[in-house]
Amino acid sequence: MTQEMKEYFTLRTRAHLFLVRKWSDKISSLNDYRIDRFLLDKERDEHDQYKWVEPEYTPYVYITWMYKCRREGVPFEIPEDIKNSMNEATFHHIKNNAHHPEFWDKSFTINDLNKDDRDRPTGGRLVDGTMMPMTYIAAMVADWCAMSEELETNSPKQWAESNINIRWKFSREQIDFIYYLIDQVWT
Repeated sequence: MTQEMKEYFTLRTRAHLFLVRKWSDKISSLNDYRIDRFLLDKERDEHDQYKWVEPEYTPYVYITWMYKCRREGVPFEIPEDIKNSMNEATFHHIKNNAHHPEFWDKSFTINDLNKDDRDRPTGGRLVDGTMMPMTYIAAMVADWCAMSEELETNSPKQWAESNINIRWKFSREQIDFIYYLIDQVWT
């Protein structure tokens, strides 16, 4: 791991947290009765906190650098000893942060991760997010908006369309709420 990789991780992660705050605040300002604003603010303030400490820090420095290299078309070979820790860190992350649907699926294990592409489902297994409360749905949407703004590659609506009931299973009420939030805040 190089100093440049660590500095990029810090810069990129801080920028992401800034955007999560921005989108969480926009969602909170809707004053929707389905959202516990105190809990949403807590989620916003604690968003991705585990990425700053092990077992997530080192693997996420590599993960962040890998995505940067992919976007820039620069080859980057991940050391073999880091590959497993990346999967373990991803699993730790999604099982310890309630804005991820995997947190709510008690049957989801590390073997259900797509080890080749963290952003794609594995073998047709749908993550069951139907137990996810609306406040955490709101936090998830804020995260999607932050990523969409950061990457400038798609909108949160496009992300939702390519993942709902393909990667994550949600109830009709949750799906309607996801699209409602996106329609209300994404400009």
